[in-house]
Amino acid sequence: MPDSRTSTISIDIDLATKVGTFTPLHGVNNGPICFGGLIDLTPWHRRLNLPSTRLHDAGWPGPVVVDIPSIFPDFSADPHDPASYRFDRTDDYLQSVTPLTGKVVYRLGTSIEWTDRKYETAPPEDYTHWARICIGVIRHLNDGWADGHHFGIRHFEIWNEPDVGEQMWSGTQEQYLELYAVAVRAIKEYDPGLRVGGPVVAHVDGELGPAFVDYVTSNDLPLDFFSWHHYAADPGALVRRARTVRNLLDERGLTQVESYLTEWNWAGEWTTGGASAKAMHLRNRSARGGAFAASSLIMLQDAHVDEAHYFSGDTQWFGLFDEFGIPQKNYFGMLACAQLFSRDVRVSATVEQPEGTNVVAAAGRSDDGTVVVVSSFEGASAPLRLAISGQADDAPVRYHLHWVDDHHDLECTQTVLATGPDVELTTTLPAGTVLMISTVPLS
Repeated sequence: MPDSRTSTISIDIDLATKVGTFTPLHGVNNGPICFGGLIDLTPWHRRLNLPSTRLHDAGWPGPVVVDIPSIFPDFSADPHDPASYRFDRTDDYLQSVTPLTGKVVYRLGTSIEWTDRKYETAPPEDYTHWARICIGVIRHLNDGWADGHHFGIRHFEIWNEPDVGEQMWSGTQEQYLELYAVAVRAIKEYDPGLRVGGPVVAHVDGELGPAFVDYVTSNDLPLDFFSWHHYAADPGALVRRARTVRNLLDERGLTQVESYLTEWNWAGEWTTGGASAKAMHLRNRSARGGAFAASSLIMLQDAHVDEAHYFSGDTQWFGLFDEFGIPQKNYFGMLACAQLFSRDVRVSATVEQPEGTNVVAAAGRSDDGTVVVVSSFEGASAPLRLAISGQADDAPVRYHLHWVDDHHDLECTQTVLATGPDVELTTTLPAGTVLMISTVPLS
């Protein structure tokens, strides 16, 4: 809580007090290849050391990969016949993704459609037939079928946002529940070790989430992860939604079901075009957008989320990159947290701050050094006092101060050489900035 007794932001880091480990939540949606291969973001994705990549609205700007209709264009064809599939583009896309990420979450279904005419968002005509097509895709990706691969993709979502309307699902809630039942049973029968999730809801506080959980429990259906989305007005809103999901699952006895936030970003109310949409997306890519990303990732550490995927890791409007493939400030906010999450141990970080500021901090250490990330999402600028205690010895240590602000993309602007177990650093922390203090090189 803000401390009205002081005008200084005081952060105390105790390297000797372990509070756990980090959950690497800086996953993204989609791989590095954009605009039909014109843009390749591979070096930037590699720097993030991505824990997970989820595939939805992939192959931007056209839905030419990943989607079931793109791979299996004639729904009436035989799903047991390799000739019924067009795997080549998706194969190429996945070969660009899999070397850069810890795992893939593959959405089985179709991309969102904003056009007046809807092409692929109706419920499949035959759920069993659709499930057999999905099995064909999985066999090809994982088991070498149809001149396939061994990508080792273990996580699959059933559809995407069936609660947002006809641009994603023109059927009823009951039809989605039935599709999930047929698909999850077929996938688990094929390989019980695969992990399957749903209902991939856009509105955690809507009807589908609780209805889905009740349907799963009453019909004894497998559910490995509950998948949900939120485009939040502030980082605290993400945390509140995460706790709502965890409570929903726990109250129904699904304590072992994981919570996957497979799309998130900064939006609140948003539009799909015009000046207001442009302003929103420019804001997301600003230094304050970088602070939103960093603050969210830090706060979600304590919100019982098992997996998260920023939407998106490519050049879409909500992306980490502009249309030319240039990383934006939100990318560098994510990169600061990637450096933090690479530490083996999370240590104590306490924040006292005046009213009118919104600052969070986290710290971690490994044998090769320490990383601290301080993020100021909004509010007033204020003096910052950062005290680091618990150094193992009196050897001199170089502390590198890196900033994400209007003028810096996580560059080091100052190095402080300090000796002793207790170190104090002072600076000014403007609103809408990220500060990373590191004793290890920026990788």
